[in-house]
Amino acid sequence: MTSGQTQYLMEKYSKSHLVCDTSYPLITNTTLEEEALLYNLDNSALNQVIDEFITLAGKQISASYDINNLSGGQKVILMVLLALYSPASRIVFMHLDTSLDTARLQSVRELIDRFKPLKLEIMLEAIS
Repeated sequence: MTSGQTQYLMEKYSKSHLVCDTSYPLITNTTLEEEALLYNLDNSALNQVIDEFITLAGKQISASYDINNLSGGQKVILMVLLALYSPASRIVFMHLDTSLDTARLQSVRELIDRFKPLKLEIMLEAIS
């Protein structure tokens, strides 16, 4: 996806959707708890994110975990979880298909499918 295509999608969806660009998966460079605040997650949702992350990524984390210590793929998985557990009803994921290995991408797609009935709209944008 070119920068022009990314900018177009941001302009198109940013007012109506939570836009999650896997090129920049995390907003802060601090703790998981601070990142979760930006997604408006309460403690219950944060605990669910942590549990799901441990299952999907195979890495132990906590609310006070320094998210700078995650790999690129782990950051993408965390971003997806934060978005899905957020109160946002419309979500757009950009570049998801190029950010994860095949097995993790399949697991993330299954997770997204599980959340589709709970959200008004979840979109996967991939423009080449």
